[in-house]
Amino acid sequence: MNARDKVEQPQGAAPERDASWTADTGRIWGLSTALESDRADAEGRRAQGLEARLRDQALLFAEAEHKLKTSLGIVAGWARTLDDRWDELPHEVRREAVATIRRTTDDLWVHCDAMLVELRSDVTIIDTEPVRLDLDAILAVATMGYAGAATAHRFVHVPGGQVWAWVDPASLQQVLGHLFDNAVKYSPTGSSITVRARDCGQTAEIDVADEGIGLPEGVDVFAPFTRGRAQAPDDGHGPGGVGLGLYVVRKLVEGMGGTIMATPNAGAGTTFTVRLLGGGLQTRI
Repeated sequence: MNARDKVEQPQGAAPERDASWTADTGRIWGLSTALESDRADAEGRRAQGLEARLRDQALLFAEAEHKLKTSLGIVAGWARTLDDRWDELPHEVRREAVATIRRTTDDLWVHCDAMLVELRSDVTIIDTEPVRLDLDAILAVATMGYAGAATAHRFVHVPGGQVWAWVDPASLQQVLGHLFDNAVKYSPTGSSITVRARDCGQTAEIDVADEGIGLPEGVDVFAPFTRGRAQAPDDGHGPGGVGLGLYVVRKLVEGMGGTIMATPNAGAGTTFTVRLLGGGLQTRI
């Protein structure tokens, strides 16, 4: 074959390949496309989660700034008044001013402590390390310990057999502590607080049910700075805090890949249900 008999390939054209090479290339291309699509979906979910978290933090800090500035303004205003006009103010006014400063600084202390709890919850979520644990056994120990401290209420653990779930131990302890605190805070003296765990197959659930004042209508109790109804339970002790406990609970539960909801009871009170990844399998998927 001389030079004139050679078949010239058009410039830039791909060399001819056999059918098997073409099929393999197609499969590789398809797999690569699927992996890239999965990666993009995962990145999208992470971006959406980050955006939602940033919105929550922006709302939290905006409300915190407002509350802090308001409280500090009250303290500073009365302090200036007392300093400038001490001799001319009546004794009753001076006493009321000092009492106002004291109440406001007490509120500031509680508020700052709650903000620190929220910041610590952020660290816990970042460092979450889920392990396979028996929720029923954890509830048995937790209720026994809490009942010894909250003697004005009756803690009832309803055994449910072994209920395995994937949880972060530190986060779960914080969640239970906040839910128990909330149940005590909004329930009358002598009432029962019932806890139980359930195996729901792919998920596992924890219920904390109280006999308290119930849920406020039209209010997201998991939003920051939400304290439910303004009235106190039957024993006359009003609820304290600034309304960050259930917000922190929600963030911790979501950090473990779970969800939480609040449901009004048929008679009185509220049931908080935490749903977590079931631990029926020895290895987490």
